[in-house]
Amino acid sequence: MAKNKKACKICGKEFYAPPSSKKVTCSAECSAARKSITHKGKKYPWSATARARYAGSPAHQAQARNQVKEATKAAAAMPEGQRGSQNRECKIWILKAPDGTLHRAVGLQPWARKNYALFEPLAQDPEAAAARIKAGFMAIASSVFYGAKSRAGHAVTKYKGWELLYVGEKGPNEQYEAMMAYHKQQEEKDAD
Repeated sequence: MAKNKKACKICGKEFYAPPSSKKVTCSAECSAARKSITHKGKKYPWSATARARYAGSPAHQAQARNQVKEATKAAAAMPEGQRGSQNRECKIWILKAPDGTLHRAVGLQPWARKNYALFEPLAQDPEAAAARIKAGFMAIASSVFYGAKSRAGHAVTKYKGWELLYVGEKGPNEQYEAMMAYHKQQEEKDAD
C-alpha cells in the first residue's frame, strides 16, 4: 500500500500523512511558522513556551491546586450541589404503591432515605436500603423509558410491587420550592 505524500505549506518539503489527516506542515518549526501567519489578529495567549513555563513552575502548580480546593468548597457550599431534593439534578418521580397510593418524589434518593421502611421495615442499614430502592426504580426507568432489558432478558416493570409512572425534570417553581424548604430546614437547625 502506497503512503500518502503531502507538500509542506511552508518549506515545500514532502512528508507522509494519512489522507484523512489535516496536517499541512512537515515539522513543529514549520507548524509554528504557519500558525504565526494564519493566526494573525487572533488571541492565543498561551504559547508553547508559556505553557511549559507554567507547567514547570511550583508556584503556579500550588496556585492551581488552591484554586481547585476553593472551587470545590464553593460548589459544596451551594445548596444546589448538596444531597437532598434541592439538588439541581433531582428529577420528579411519580411512584405507585402496591395498594394504589401515588407518591411524588423530588429526587429519588432523598425520598428513598425517608421512606425506606415502606420497602424494608426491618432494614439494619437505612442508607443501604435506600440505595437498593433507588437501584430498583432506576432499573425500571431504564427498562420502561429506554428499552434496557434485565439480565434475564425481559423488561423490568415493578420493584417489590411498586410501579414507576413518570420521571421528569423539575420545573423552575419546583426548584424554588425545594430551595426554600432547604433554607427553612437550615434555619430550624440553627435555631435548635
